[in-house]
Amino acid sequence: MRVDLAQNRGMGDGMMPWAICMIACLVAVSEAAVAAGVAGREVRPLDRYNVVWEGPSKDSPGSMPLGNGDIGLNVWVEENGDLVFYISKTDAWSENCRLVKLGRVRVRVKPNPLTEGAVLFQTLRLLEGEVEVRAIRGDDTHEMRVWVDANRPVIRVEAESKRRFAMEAAVELWRTEARELQGAEMFSAYGLNGAPYPVICHPDTVVEGQRDRVVWYHRNPTSIWQDTLRRQGMESWIGREADPLLHRTFGGMMKGQGLVSVSAKVLRSGRPATR
Repeated sequence: MRVDLAQNRGMGDGMMPWAICMIACLVAVSEAAVAAGVAGREVRPLDRYNVVWEGPSKDSPGSMPLGNGDIGLNVWVEENGDLVFYISKTDAWSENCRLVKLGRVRVRVKPNPLTEGAVLFQTLRLLEGEVEVRAIRGDDTHEMRVWVDANRPVIRVEAESKRRFAMEAAVELWRTEARELQGAEMFSAYGLNGAPYPVICHPDTVVEGQRDRVVWYHRNPTSIWQDTLRRQGMESWIGREADPLLHRTFGGMMKGQGLVSVSAKVLRSGRPATR
């Protein structure tokens, strides 16, 4: 499955600079590959450096890193069997010039192999640039793979199993209302410490009424650019150059084969399937 990205990097009034990360959540299967398992794979020199964890993680400190030089992920499997990842992007600068996460995605499958006593392995496969999750119970293996496309701003999630299963994918956002940054949060906007005005973080937007996809974004309604130039004695730049923060927009679109809308933030398999 392929998801392309359209970007507009123009700046200034009437134009919208885009930094959109699109996610393709896929359900796919190759029964021959599942049957072959790890034993059927060629062992390559770099494989000895793969990072393998047995068992789930508690939270994001137990995550594995992925990326393509522009998009970054923190990927882990929680104790309840959910696959979770944070999304970052190199040009996702907020109104306060904070480089912020785009959001968090949670992927859940049913039946859940961990609740059925499966042994879980999380593997960072270096040569493939992917995180592989394998839940093994007897001769049954459920496998999920996560990777970032090397040439496009696309994240892919692929799941396969011998048994039919359903998948649910949801975006989880925390910038839900305008609020003042306080305390330790101000370290992420360190240039604004001691500012004579409240430092406000503005909310993200979830687009309602989408058909079989989830769309969300953050659009900067304000910018600290002009105020920063004044404080540094560079007022002459105001009006000569375009504000790189004002109206900068970043977000994502999530969709997948066989997934249908449950709500503005959640997709779910239309029916259990092996692909």
